[in-house]
Amino acid sequence: MTIKPPAWDRRISPHHPSASQRICSASQRLKQVASNAKCRAGAAAIELALLLPCLIPLGLAVIDCTRILHVALSVSVALQTGADAVATKGYAQDQVVRAQDEIEFLLEESLRAILPSTVSDLQAKVSIAKSPKETQISQLNISCRVPLIFTWGGLAKDPLINNSLTVRRHR
Repeated sequence: MTIKPPAWDRRISPHHPSASQRICSASQRLKQVASNAKCRAGAAAIELALLLPCLIPLGLAVIDCTRILHVALSVSVALQTGADAVATKGYAQDQVVRAQDEIEFLLEESLRAILPSTVSDLQAKVSIAKSPKETQISQLNISCRVPLIFTWGGLAKDPLINNSLTVRRHR
């Protein structure tokens, strides 16, 4: 009497591949995977070639925007420094011209220290006036241009950053 294996036991089934057939099919699968990897590497290179012309200008635009924001924040900090100098020092009416020159120099030097080569046409203007009620009104104004790295084919011009601050000092 012979014992038949159960129908679910595939090891003995005549349709199941032998060990040598399994090794052959495994090597064929490895070759197929390797050829697929080569095809995928080629596809990745093509995708990169298609996307790179879009990514480079996008990266340059991001760099330009961050440079503009950096200059705008630096101008704001320089104005606050100038406002502190105006508010803490009381200037007599005969010292106004000297005070204006001094604060303009302070503003320009603080910006040049922060932004050594990223701005052009840097101008700082300070006007100090006294009102009849012994109130000193100082107007500080800074303007500069930020040269762009990428001009978008002449479509974009260097942005002008202009910021002003008014300080009122009551005696």
